[in-house]
Amino acid sequence: MASSSSSMNPSSPGLKAYFKTPEGRYKLQYEKTHSAGIMHYSHGKSVSQLTIAYLKEKQASQGPSVPSTPGSSGVVKSAAARLFVGVNGSKAFSFGGSNGGSKTVSGPSRFGGTFGGSAGSGSSPSSANYDGKGTYLIFNAGDSLFISDLNSHNKDPIKYIHFSISYPLCHAFDSEAKDGHDLLIGLQSGDIFTVSLRQQLQDPGKKLVGAQHYNKDGAINNSRCTCVVWVPDGDGIFVSAHADGNLYVYGKNKDGAIDPSFPAIKDPTQFSVTHGRSSKCNPIIRWHISQGFINNISFSMDGGYLATVGRDGYLRVFDYLKEQLTFGGKSYYGALLCCAWSPDGKYILTGGEDDLVQVWSMEERKIVAWGEGHNSWVSGVSFDSYWSAPNPDGKGENAVYRFGSVGQVFVRDFVPSAMAFLMNKEPDIVKNFLLKTLRLQSWEKRIDRFKLGEGAMPASFKVLHDSNRKTDTVVADFGESAIGRVAPVDSGFWWIILLRAYTKSTGDVSLAESTDCQKGMRLILSLCLSEGFDTFPTLLCADGCSMIDRRMGIYGYPIDIQALFFMALRCAFALLKQDAEGKEFIERIVTRVHALSYHIRTYFWLDFQQLNSIYRYKTEEYSNTAVNKFNVIPDSIPDWLFDFMPVRGGYFIGNVSPARMDFRWFALGNFFTVLSSLATPEQSTAVMDLIEERWEELVGEMPLKVAYPAIEAREWQIVTGCDPKNTRWSYHNGGSWPVLLWMLTAACIKTGRPQIARKAIELAERRLAKDGWPEYYDGKLGRYVGKQAKKFQTWSIAGYLVAKLMMEDPSHAGMICLEEDKAMKPALKRSSSWSC
Repeated sequence: MASSSSSMNPSSPGLKAYFKTPEGRYKLQYEKTHSAGIMHYSHGKSVSQLTIAYLKEKQASQGPSVPSTPGSSGVVKSAAARLFVGVNGSKAFSFGGSNGGSKTVSGPSRFGGTFGGSAGSGSSPSSANYDGKGTYLIFNAGDSLFISDLNSHNKDPIKYIHFSISYPLCHAFDSEAKDGHDLLIGLQSGDIFTVSLRQQLQDPGKKLVGAQHYNKDGAINNSRCTCVVWVPDGDGIFVSAHADGNLYVYGKNKDGAIDPSFPAIKDPTQFSVTHGRSSKCNPIIRWHISQGFINNISFSMDGGYLATVGRDGYLRVFDYLKEQLTFGGKSYYGALLCCAWSPDGKYILTGGEDDLVQVWSMEERKIVAWGEGHNSWVSGVSFDSYWSAPNPDGKGENAVYRFGSVGQVFVRDFVPSAMAFLMNKEPDIVKNFLLKTLRLQSWEKRIDRFKLGEGAMPASFKVLHDSNRKTDTVVADFGESAIGRVAPVDSGFWWIILLRAYTKSTGDVSLAESTDCQKGMRLILSLCLSEGFDTFPTLLCADGCSMIDRRMGIYGYPIDIQALFFMALRCAFALLKQDAEGKEFIERIVTRVHALSYHIRTYFWLDFQQLNSIYRYKTEEYSNTAVNKFNVIPDSIPDWLFDFMPVRGGYFIGNVSPARMDFRWFALGNFFTVLSSLATPEQSTAVMDLIEERWEELVGEMPLKVAYPAIEAREWQIVTGCDPKNTRWSYHNGGSWPVLLWMLTAACIKTGRPQIARKAIELAERRLAKDGWPEYYDGKLGRYVGKQAKKFQTWSIAGYLVAKLMMEDPSHAGMICLEEDKAMKPALKRSSSWSC
């Protein structure tokens, strides 16, 4: 066992190799990783939950039997989980993994464990006799519920149940159900069903059989059902959580009558409990928890306490029998997404959007430990109830708890890491990533009742690992879990750009020319090259569809997306095969690239002379010879721009659409106009001139501003909706992001200005490591570590490494830089760094 220490594991420089508690830091004992395979199912739909169900013998046995496969708390592990073990004190915690201290409990856990999960489908009916015991995997996908035999080598579903009224979102299993109705199912419409799992397996049809229906057609609550749980030892009592912040207690043994007459909630900001007027009707009780979305609920093993977590970021713990709020606490920031109890009821795990795993003590009523190993949202946590460590002193005073957690990998976030791997001669990692994400493209993608285009790539994915069967299951997010439920427009572009970088770096064309990659590129291109009502060659986008993934007023034709779009088109042009299908797309690419380059170079470009011209624009010009083609009102030019614009330099503004120009500077868009040669050579030079001229504003004390300037006061309220994360000079609203360093460096090398990159790298080196590699910095000069910034961020480290490697060997920049296409004639004849 390792002793308490504050030292880092030298073999894992990017890993936060300890678990914090008030007594000290518990050192990482060992780390376990797994390859990220994909459990094969043919349907490939997005899955939101997995439930492990242990079905007992049909005839009750004399004593409890041990399940052949542990519950999900023991079998569902994350390939990204970090394993921590601690001593030195009366309590210790560990992230999942096995170390020889395992033992099987005396009987099965009553309730099937759940973890957010993924799978695909197939539907092969089985002729097995379901009167016997077995362990089954239950998961929802689209409008269906799937059931697989966990003990079978072939994990293809043996049963699927179709729902015509809505989509199943959550489910729970009770192995001790007395009347056979052991499976709970909650739907997006708010409807709830209880059914017999055995009866569903025996029936050959695709519909529910023998179901009891609750909250039919949303009669009690028409908001989505976010979670359902059985009350331990509750004799058929269950609880449903809803998106409007309410919980309802039902009894499955009550008659079918409903009691919709709960009084209106007097104060939505306060916790309240209301009992139904009739004890014979459902629901029995309504608990009003909060005004917002309830993400997860969990009962302690004895059923005495109920924990809830929600979008407001609060953990709330209730005495279920007394119907009282016992204690609560808030996340570091953002929503809490998941919670779980320790088997002895002494601790609660939570995880959420702050990337932390928090351990709360029931005795101390506060957080007693927290883990920082994740690099993105923690979407699932669970204690391992099938494992306990040997008692170190034999007196029962020390306890060791083991638990697992699940995080996510974002496609755009992986790109700088992939670049670093390629530069370090480790292309297989990048190849594997490209192939795995490509396989996710084939999944059916739905948000509510709307189906996304076939070519859409996921924003992120996570990996669930079954250590017993040595299988991994990948769960993808195509926007249904995003803050604004916005599909990621940029993921497909990043994938094509990374494929070209891999090909350029390795010289291996076989991957890009493979049938799957060729089809993947064509599907992405089909989405963005389709013809419609657009009068511009630019791509119309919603707010939050790219790196700036929160409401920041970038809807319309943001420069970040247009530059990535252009880059992806040119990369695809180089990678597509000249066969019948490829030639059609190549022709469409050529047409679009020429139109897009003219449009961006002409209408998005701003320098001193162009600003002066816009300032003198006439308005309301109704003709095809109009100079002010977008009817921009000169009075809409912000005051800050007149002082910001130097005589020497220029940039591509954030957005251009009818009667609206977003004059803000966006770093990613401007750097990729240079890297892709969307900018003319003169414009590229002017972009670098602007950075030198406005170093204090755009770089300051930490490179580099993601956007400039920050929006403030009333404008901030209107544009962001009072977003507490995007306050002025923070996060995406004028925050400084070290990851942008690699883009700046590549642009400097391409334009022959390495001294700019060298100066920025030296600036970053003064603080990045000392500050713990934060995600972003706050303040006009980037002086302060971001108020909600996560530390030891992979892409902050990777961005710095890639910048350093490119400076050491500038030829590396070739994998991300494209030379100018001479066929695209520059729209501007004058120098873009025009001076008097």
